[in-house]
Amino acid sequence: MRKFFNARSKLEDSRQLLQLLKEPSDAITFRSVFNSLLNSIRAIADAMKEEGASVPGFEDWYSLKKTEMMGDELLQFIHDARIQDFHHGKHTLKFATLFHDVQMEIPPGAKATVGAEGAFWIVDEGTPQERRVPMKHGGKYTLRVSILNAPTRHKGATLSRNDPFTIYELALDYLANLVYEAENRF
Repeated sequence: MRKFFNARSKLEDSRQLLQLLKEPSDAITFRSVFNSLLNSIRAIADAMKEEGASVPGFEDWYSLKKTEMMGDELLQFIHDARIQDFHHGKHTLKFATLFHDVQMEIPPGAKATVGAEGAFWIVDEGTPQERRVPMKHGGKYTLRVSILNAPTRHKGATLSRNDPFTIYELALDYLANLVYEAENRF
């Protein structure tokens, strides 16, 4: 069996989530996938630590890597954003919606609402089943998303972009290299 198989598997999961992040049609889906990615990225390191726990020399090596990760602005952002989401229910995203050619009909029993996260139908308002359903038809709008207090540096260099996709791509690249290094070193 391949060394660090579980870490590699979690890396694959994270890459799949990144692809899903690039394809959402609404803010709720984007936020859900974004937050899932935070946990998925954490799972890569957790799996690697678990698999390396009984490997001679791994703990010392990983301790140095952990210090490196905690000193990196981008990786520290990922760590802190996961804590905010998982432990406090807060997210680090900011949405803006631009509307074009809006022609919407309100379904029976639903109420239309529009905000920074987009256009939604409020269904079952005032009941325990109340929910927002993203409007997918009846007009065109563009959803823009950015990260609040986004990191500006990674691995000692200034980031040319710090949008959600770039942040995750860089974090996954770092962890992929970390898993690769562990596989080849131990």
